[in-house]
Amino acid sequence: MFDKLAGSLPGAASAGRDRRAACDRRQDRLRAFFCSFYMDRRHGPRRCSDKIHDSYVDAHETRYFYLVILTLGLCLADIFFTYVIISNGGEEINPFVAWLMENSSTQLFVGIKFFLTAAGLVFLLAHKHFRIMWLKSAQLLYIIFSTYVGLVIYQLLLLARIYS
Repeated sequence: MFDKLAGSLPGAASAGRDRRAACDRRQDRLRAFFCSFYMDRRHGPRRCSDKIHDSYVDAHETRYFYLVILTLGLCLADIFFTYVIISNGGEEINPFVAWLMENSSTQLFVGIKFFLTAAGLVFLLAHKHFRIMWLKSAQLLYIIFSTYVGLVIYQLLLLARIYS
């Protein structure tokens, strides 16, 4: 009777048996990343000593997911408005972007710009509790979002001037 109750205790008949599920859910990292936005997991440091140092978390708050998605949407709007403005006689100020637009196809330019933005946002999200100078990376996500909002508003004002 006690062998069934204490199956994992040392000396029990089933002590050497592996009772875990056949598939390891940690192997699917992409699924784990997206599940981290809505599953109830660790959102902050686990121990008091972790609060002193920079730490990673298992899950991210939903607001950061929306912030990253909105920022990527604004990045696509920036790309589109940049092309419209340049096709109407505008000029790209950023030398790297200007060189990339001149020396690559439109698809390659969009892919590189979108990938670099997305990779930067994911990196900041993964390091949201780390400090860069005096700011947390999470605060940088808000700064980047605000910068894109300002940029898209500026581009919309330029387009209104062009088409009026």
